[in-house]
Amino acid sequence: MAIQLANYKDQGKFSLTYESASSRFYANSRTETLRTVSKDSCAFVKAMVDDSFNDHERLSLLRKACESHGYRNRECMIGKGIDRHLFALYVLSRGTNTNSPFLDHYISQQWLLSTSQPPTLTNQIDEDANKDHSWLGACFAAVAKDGYGICYRFAGNHSICAHITSYKSSDRTDSHRFQKYLIEAFHSMAKLFEIEGVTF
Repeated sequence: MAIQLANYKDQGKFSLTYESASSRFYANSRTETLRTVSKDSCAFVKAMVDDSFNDHERLSLLRKACESHGYRNRECMIGKGIDRHLFALYVLSRGTNTNSPFLDHYISQQWLLSTSQPPTLTNQIDEDANKDHSWLGACFAAVAKDGYGICYRFAGNHSICAHITSYKSSDRTDSHRFQKYLIEAFHSMAKLFEIEGVTF
């Protein structure tokens, strides 16, 4: 949700977002697309930039957005995602010379925000006890010339590592600017929990 909030502040709109979801429950499978932007995530983001909402309402919307995100992630993990199915239909349409405006539109959409979280290493090192030995994660390029690539991971309970990429040739993106918005998003979201006496 922090990435969605940062992107909205950076771009002034919601962007088609790709997040890889594991589908390793199935032999020879790799990933499915977890579509991060949802009705619930949009409601949360809009509330965060609208002064007419109070922190109780924002926290409630954040929880609902996270619950919705988790549900869609679990659906992807058990084979109930849609993007690999649509891609297979697209490949079949090309292979059989079948015209499908719907599939052509589907495949032509640009992922302006591509995100991923590498697997968390477990039983390797206690990252909270050995903060200097935390793995900083991986990195990949933005998949669209006017988009961002964001690879993130949780380093124990003490930090979140995020690698943000964008093309210097684009006048619509700026990784340093996005970083500023992402840090702001994390802080503003953490502040929401103070109403329950939780501090970070």
